[in-house]
Amino acid sequence: MSLLTSIQKLFAREAMPDPWSDVTTRAANDAGNVTQLDMDNGIDVGLNSDASTRRPVGRTGRIRTRMLSDGPLDDAFDATTLASARSVQSVRRPVGWLVVIEGPGAGDWFALESGLTQIGRGPDQDICLDFGDLTISRSRHAFVTYDTAKRRFDLGHGDSANSTRKNGISVVRSTELTHGDCISLGKTTLRLAAFCDAHFQWPPIIDKGGSQ
Repeated sequence: MSLLTSIQKLFAREAMPDPWSDVTTRAANDAGNVTQLDMDNGIDVGLNSDASTRRPVGRTGRIRTRMLSDGPLDDAFDATTLASARSVQSVRRPVGWLVVIEGPGAGDWFALESGLTQIGRGPDQDICLDFGDLTISRSRHAFVTYDTAKRRFDLGHGDSANSTRKNGISVVRSTELTHGDCISLGKTTLRLAAFCDAHFQWPPIIDKGGSQ
């Protein structure tokens, strides 16, 4: 009878639940709760995640990426620095515009600067009228100048066999242009919109090389 009792007690001990299994289960559940809680706060710290690869996530769970520039960040860069960088570049100041009012390129416009401006069909011209009007010479069909000392525009005929006309009259020698005058080259007509005149002139540009 004592032997049977001993055997029953032995099987009873083997059937007892492992006290550590409950602890393991609670730890796993707690880890899941911590992961969910920290994701709500913006950080994923699950037990399976490597601390070196943890990245912030947004409210939707998507990874937020911060774009960095190719070079080092310069916190001191501001509008003053930008203005200084721009001042190094060449400054262009228009004295007027030529607007195409008739011909294949109607509606296009070109800025005029002080000095001599060549007009033709070629890509090397200051004003390239390559819109399909083959009656315009490729190079130096005409030229417009602006004299800053006299504050006036002039139109001259170039090397083209086709004529250059100002307000319908052929130009034989250099002639003065005023605001609203029209220049006709072949089938194309441009209108002058003067900006600099007797009432306005750009101040000289002062740099290390002197005034320009």
